[in-house]
Amino acid sequence: MVIDPDFAGSTNDGYVYGSSSVSYLDARSTSTNYDVASVDASVGQYDVFIFTDNYTVARTALKFDTSSIGAGSTITQVNLKLASDFDSSDTDFDVQIVDQNWSAQDPLTHANREAFYDNCLAGTADSGSPWRNTLGMSINTLYTSPNLSTSWVSKTASTYYCLRSSRDSAINTPTGLEQIGIITAENSDTTLRPVLTVAYTSVVVPTVTTSAATNVVNTTATGNGNITATGGANATSEGVEWGTTSGSYPNSVTSTGSFGVGAFTQGMTGLTAGTVIYYRAKATNSAGTGYGSEQSFTTLANAASTLKFEKVDMQGINLPKF
Repeated sequence: MVIDPDFAGSTNDGYVYGSSSVSYLDARSTSTNYDVASVDASVGQYDVFIFTDNYTVARTALKFDTSSIGAGSTITQVNLKLASDFDSSDTDFDVQIVDQNWSAQDPLTHANREAFYDNCLAGTADSGSPWRNTLGMSINTLYTSPNLSTSWVSKTASTYYCLRSSRDSAINTPTGLEQIGIITAENSDTTLRPVLTVAYTSVVVPTVTTSAATNVVNTTATGNGNITATGGANATSEGVEWGTTSGSYPNSVTSTGSFGVGAFTQGMTGLTAGTVIYYRAKATNSAGTGYGSEQSFTTLANAASTLKFEKVDMQGINLPKF
């Protein structure tokens, strides 16, 4: 089943910035504050000259809870939707999307802001980056990124990104304003908040049926199963399990490979003669193991031992006298 949901941004989003009147490199390398409560988050850099240069560099943190996707699912497409509520760019720049797992700094605090700030700069831009260039950008308009990396998205936890300016990444000293505001999850306009759209195929356990056992003798039998639906991904193993008590299957035999819809057989050995055996078929894919219903059969009893008496001609044999 193909699912295409929008995952809303977390209110743990925000931004970290560094300011310095000493040098641009100082502002770029050392954070001075952070903000996780505003309705927008700054990304970019600028220099405001007031008797001297005053440099500021800002990087944005984004978080999306994608845990409902599930470990067995296959992600096919990822896009980030963002809007800006102000554009103060005298010089245009690309807004880079960085695959940065800042979970160790979640939530952002004064104590951990520097780690986020440094890692955002050092991180690798996503293969689908940038989100867009600031040239020709309209404010309060939702823009969708190119297709992002499907492997970066967490299927069982939250997915983290950061945003940075391409000029920040390239160490281009600002001479004026190069900054925009990204609308955050705290903004009252729900239609413009950050959204991560993830298209994926959901995988469930295979559907399996158990058929009657065949070739039943005293210590062996053939178990029969059928995968009637893969659940969205081929099974990596198929087999049967059995025991001598209903609902308990301490013994099993499996084959590994890639198995689609179809019947299969497995040989059961080491059975006890003249005993009721309870068994069921099973198959496993990336989502888990599916089981067929329980079947039972009775192994053949061992043949009874017989004694053979030969006729003996007693004539001519002298028996002792008492």
